[in-house]
Amino acid sequence: MIDRAADDVEGFWEDIAKELHWFEPWDKVYEEGKYPFFRWFVDGKTNLSHNCLDYQVSQKNRGDKAAIIWESGEKGKQKSSEMT
Repeated sequence: MIDRAADDVEGFWEDIAKELHWFEPWDKVYEEGKYPFFRWFVDGKTNLSHNCLDYQVSQKNRGDKAAIIWESGEKGKQKSSEMT
């Protein structure tokens, strides 16, 4: 992955971004402006909160999976929080 990201930055991040739900797709992956300004996924519309929870429950059928699993440093101690 590191080599791919170094060799093809835009292609790498475009492939990663395709794993998310987009309300509107982007027109351009990366647009460089006058330093230090630049834009990623130009004109694309997404909502990361939606991707973190709603999309996972409604489209990926993960509503019955634990959203957070916490493990302490002590052996065998674990807690989880359901998504629903």
